[in-house]
Amino acid sequence: MKNPLRELLNKIIWDPRVNPEIFEICFISRGFPGDVERVRCNNLVKVTRDYFYIEENNRVKKIPLHRVIYVKDLRKNVVVYSKSGRRG
Repeated sequence: MKNPLRELLNKIIWDPRVNPEIFEICFISRGFPGDVERVRCNNLVKVTRDYFYIEENNRVKKIPLHRVIYVKDLRKNVVVYSKSGRRG
């Protein structure tokens, strides 16, 4: 079975018609206010079976896909992926 989140993130990275800067990923991140962190997808480096990788301050951070709460199109102000039962 295909993972819709992984497919979306790969599309954001690899599809030349998609502007990664307009997408935001919200995920559970212990230690951040409210245990939630938000990053723009232009920082997205790669996606694997279980993780996505973002680059911040010349360091690559590995985040499990199961921590993603939502992915939002900031231009349209629309959530394009949401993990059911959670809000960001």
